[in-house]
Order: sequence, then structure tokens, then C-alpha cells
Amino acid sequence: MSALDVLREIYERAREYAKQFEAKELLEQIYAVLQQLLYLLSPPTNYIIREIDLTTEHKDEEITLEYTARQMVVLQADDTAYVKFNTFTNPQILVQTGDVYTLQIRKIYVTNPASTTAGAKLVLMFLW
Repeated sequence: MSALDVLREIYERAREYAKQFEAKELLEQIYAVLQQLLYLLSPPTNYIIREIDLTTEHKDEEITLEYTARQMVVLQADDTAYVKFNTFTNPQILVQTGDVYTLQIRKIYVTNPASTTAGAKLVLMFLW
């Protein structure tokens, strides 16, 4: 039995106990914590891909996601590009093909000089 299966079992038992016993408040809090743990440990199931044209210069170009992503994968980075996560005041990070970032992401800000490579682009996959 995996750790995720164990958490699911505990989650279900806490939910059942919360229905039956007087310690309902405490059990509901445990239930809420376990629900969060299940969310965090479950693999992402949905994704969206965003492409940014690197032949055009960008300075903190904002990209807002429809959902809060848990992970960003750099599928393609044809030239120099930097991102900032969630707020433009965060430090910028150089991104390269194959990079994976695991954190809650609602927005990113892209900065890059205009690439001289024809068709250069940055392809990002966001998972939630």
C-alpha cells in the first residue's frame, strides 16, 4: 500500500468518524488537513501549454493562468529567457529546456532580449 493510499484511507476514516462522534470539530480539522495533503501528494492531472515568441523582446510580460498551477515544465527554450513567479518583484530565474519548477503558480512574468534565432520560442507547460 502506497503512502498516498494510506492517506486516502485515513481521510475516509476521519470523515466517517466526524459523522459519528462528539469530537466532530477536531475530526473536521484533521479531515481538512488530510484533504490538503491528498491534494498536494496527488499527481497533477490537467495542464495547459503556453508559447512565448522570443524573437520579440519582453520585459516582465505578464502571463496569467486560469488555474493555480502546481508545476511548470520548460518544454522548449530556444534562447535566453527569464521568468518571475507570481509577482514581478520576485527575482528572475533563467529558464532552460527541461527545467521543472514545483510551486503554486498563478502568474509568471517573462523577460527576454529579442532573439536573432528565427522562430525562437519559449514553450511552458503548467500542470494543476
